[in-house]
Amino acid sequence: DIDWSQFSPVATMSLGTDGRSVAVLIDDPQAAKASEAVYAWVDRDRNVIRVGTSLKAVGRRLRQYQGHITQSLNGKPKPTPYEEALRWVEVLRRGDLIAMVHVPKAIDTAIGPVRPYLDMERHMIANLKPSLLTGATDEKAAPKGTACRRVSKPASGQGERN
Repeated sequence: DIDWSQFSPVATMSLGTDGRSVAVLIDDPQAAKASEAVYAWVDRDRNVIRVGTSLKAVGRRLRQYQGHITQSLNGKPKPTPYEEALRWVEVLRRGDLIAMVHVPKAIDTAIGPVRPYLDMERHMIANLKPSLLTGATDEKAAPKGTACRRVSKPASGQGERN
């Protein structure tokens, strides 16, 4: 199970009033400076929409969603394909998303301390089945028409997953 009490809300993503733009606001500027972090975009029902990582400041990575999705929606070539941008709009029409961020502790290894944030991302994708999958393929995402896994609010310091 994932201990969501170790994640912090760092940013909010919302749909513009025109329905063709996305805004990402950093809610915790200090936490946004974290690097080697794993993040999950979560909706108001606590469904995990997307999981990703950032080697450098996570706030910068989260803000990239704004430009990539908005520009794609407006016909400009961006890393976010147009079809995926439309899926983001569909999710955002139901409400804002919150970016939950975690910086794992470094683990001593034979090559020195290493943060296992990429391993955490792989585990989260496999277990939570986000509806918008990180990366170029969607074959690991929840099948169309099915719900992705929902996470519960941590109670008394313990994370849990529904």
